[in-house]
Amino acid sequence: MQLKPYQKLPLATMVHIYNTTALLVINAISCFAIIVQIYKHELPCPLCLLQRIGFLAIGIGYLLNIVYKSQAKHYVMSNIAAAITILIAGRQVLLHIAPHDVGYGLPFLGLHLYTWVLMLATFVILLNSLFIYVFNDNIFLEPSNSISSLTHINRVVIVSYIALICLNMCLNFMECGLTQCVSDPIHYIYHDSIFSH
Repeated sequence: MQLKPYQKLPLATMVHIYNTTALLVINAISCFAIIVQIYKHELPCPLCLLQRIGFLAIGIGYLLNIVYKSQAKHYVMSNIAAAITILIAGRQVLLHIAPHDVGYGLPFLGLHLYTWVLMLATFVILLNSLFIYVFNDNIFLEPSNSISSLTHINRVVIVSYIALICLNMCLNFMECGLTQCVSDPIHYIYHDSIFSH
């Protein structure tokens, strides 16, 4: 017997929580990278900046799921962004894989940030794929959303996500300006005194 739409509500709520939590984690990771940059004065290299963009791009799929409706193409968008991020982070890992290479930047819990990015982006692909496989087409039975139907938590997460994108753009401009970023940055091009200690 086919279940009625309202009987699918618990599953739809679970999917909504998954998307909101995923975007919240993206925000937390991006926020952590900015904190390291500002308080540790650890300026990101060009590959590091690309990895930040990649992680923020992963959040676009979750954002679309929250604002509109969960769709397979939105998860595919996140997985494509994660795959590109894996390639970028993998490139940086290979650059520092030689013996006695201390790597770039300070390690966190024994691993450099680009190694964490590589593992987390891989986890995103596995988790999204597993989520779709387990719930199959049922996850797409939730009703369409609208901006007015978003909860306060959804709004805070979305606004935070957009704010982090803007903040990353500002920090990137302060570090590189309108020129190509240097491979081993040690100071900001604009307003370096703001973050000096």
